Amino acid sequence: MAGGNSQSDMRHLLRGVFRERSKETFLTLNLLRQHWVDVVGPELGGKTQPQRLDGRTLVIAAPDACWAYELQFFRSELLSSVQAYLASQAVTELRFGMYVSELDRPW
Repeated sequence: MAGGNSQSDMRHLLRGVFRERSKETFLTLNLLRQHWVDVVGPELGGKTQPQRLDGRTLVIAAPDACWAYELQFFRSELLSSVQAYLASQAVTELRFGMYVSELDRPW
């Protein structure tokens, strides 16, 4: 009987941890989306957009494959800008891709 309570307590604890992590991810991504131009500047901010946060990896959407490829050369500068803006290590990696649909584009 004690094992049942222990498993139930563990499940409850894990749900809380995952719920809190999801909330943190949601808030971080929304903060970056709302202030993206401030984070990366007007040129990149007008052509790119934070798409999702997978763990500590920020996926940035670009208008096409050429843009996504070029962004790789600025990875460390972009990561530094994101980390400085967040004042944390919530994002430790960047990945670049293309917009899935026209509706996703910021312009």
